[in-house]
Amino acid sequence: MGATPSDKIRNLRLDFDKFDAFCDHLIVICKDRTDLPCGVVGTYRILREPLP
Repeated sequence: MGATPSDKIRNLRLDFDKFDAFCDHLIVICKDRTDLPCGVVGTYRILREPLP
């Protein structure tokens, strides 16, 4: 989608930002999809409350 990770994100191989502390993270896994890393077919962040 055109996103360019920062050096820190690239080196840690994690995707994170300042909104993570305010969100729950939903990871959708399909055990039948052996062609995908860990079977992950989707991710979503759910904002628990309005941001300050």
